[in-house]
This record gives sequence, C-alpha cells and structure tokens, in this order.
Amino acid sequence: MPDATSPGIWARARRTIWEENPAWAQLLGLCPLLAVSTSTVNALGLAIATVFVLSASNVSIAAIRAFIPTEARLPAFMLVIAGFTTIALLLMQAFAFDAYTRVALFVQIIVTNCIILARAERQASQQGIGAALVDGLAAGFGFAVALLILGMTQNEMRLLRTFKNGELEIPENKSFQNKLETVMKAKSN
Repeated sequence: MPDATSPGIWARARRTIWEENPAWAQLLGLCPLLAVSTSTVNALGLAIATVFVLSASNVSIAAIRAFIPTEARLPAFMLVIAGFTTIALLLMQAFAFDAYTRVALFVQIIVTNCIILARAERQASQQGIGAALVDGLAAGFGFAVALLILGMTQNEMRLLRTFKNGELEIPENKSFQNKLETVMKAKSN
C-alpha cells in the first residue's frame, strides 16, 4: 500500500477530486447535494462538514482496521462516521449557529451518505493512515467542489426566474435598483 509521501498517492488524489469524483462521475450522494446547495453559504457549510467527517473517519478507520472483524466492518464504519458527524454538528452548533440552523438536517444524513461509506470500505479500510487521510481530503474536496458549483449555480439561476409569455422574467431587486439610481444621480451631477 502506498503511504502519504509516495508520488502515486498525489496522482490518485488528483484523480479522486476531478476524474473519479462520485458526485459527478457516478451521480452519488446527490440528495444532500441538491437539497442544501440552494445557496453558496449552505453548500459551503455542508462541504466543510463533509470534508471533516470524511477525512477524520478515513483516518480512524485506517487506524483501527486490523481490530474490526470482517463480519462487523460496515456497522463499525457507520459508528465511526456517525461519531464524526455528531462532532461536526456540535462544532457547527457552537461556532456557526446560522449555518447549523440551515444545514443541520443534511449534515446528519452524512452518516448514510454512500460516498463516505464507500470511501471507508474501498480506501480507508485497506490503506495506512497517511494514505487514508489524503484520500479523505481528496474525496471530500471533490464533493465540496460539486456542492459549491451547484450552490453558486442555483444562486445565479434564482435570479433568472422563468420565461413568461416568451420573455425572460427577471425578479425585482430593490437594493440593486436603489444602487443603480444612486450611481445614475451621481453621474448626472
């Protein structure tokens, strides 16, 4: 097994982020991805929690893999992931309460997210701690990129509502209109 210092592990991390990103390549984990990424801020909150849970659970599973019986590996992985999900929720509640109120329900779903469980099964349980950490960070970062792109896209798409009578209807934005009027008045003076 490669360790975190071998050059192959960084090439693998690059592939995990861009080419084998489960959110894009296999359309996995889209339930929280689509539900929470209605804004960039929500997507960022879930992204940070996911990176934390994925990285910490990968490291923990790699550290205890020799002690987990084969028959009990999936329940053991779920317990480890659930523990770190709870830690992420408590940290959000203590230090980022606004984000907690918006994404807490979906952070709890991380426990059953197929991406995290698959990384635990395929990578963390078969690698050393360093390689598991790099894999967790890479897979978490790849998922975070997908969340943020969807969050930003949905943010922008909300500005463009619908086509109405063959014309695009753009919602009123009073603060933008007020700023525009202020600029126009300043230019005319």
